[in-house]
Amino acid sequence: MKKALKWILIGLLIIFVFTKYDRFPEALIVIFEPRASGKFDIKSHNKEKEFQCFEYALHSVSDMKNFQPDTEEGWRRGNWDKNITKKDFSKRLFETGEFGVPNRIGKRVRVHYEDTYAWISINATGIFMMDLGADIALEDFSKALIECINKKD
Repeated sequence: MKKALKWILIGLLIIFVFTKYDRFPEALIVIFEPRASGKFDIKSHNKEKEFQCFEYALHSVSDMKNFQPDTEEGWRRGNWDKNITKKDFSKRLFETGEFGVPNRIGKRVRVHYEDTYAWISINATGIFMMDLGADIALEDFSKALIECINKKD
């Protein structure tokens, strides 16, 4: 235990020095931001379908019409940032909520497609770096996205 704590402190000191002192809090936010990601197998598909399925999955996981926000199910399904901030069709990359910017409140998603798989990343930051359920959000989003991509035209 002492050894692990020692290495954590050494790591924090290195970050403190390399970030020139003034960027240290921002570096810590990036390190400790609640997130989940995974690589998911998908069937071969036409590329026109990718953005449509991204939008479909985003709307299906964030749809609150059947849930109340103050319930556990509402909390799990809520807090999605549905503002699509990146649509790069050439790189097959789609994002919501300025995904790469640290310390943004809400569940944000990034999807990068390849021919037979999709990389899905979720940032789920609440107030004071509270985890809004990154793992559950990844599970829900990936299920909806894969179902849409694998559906026959």
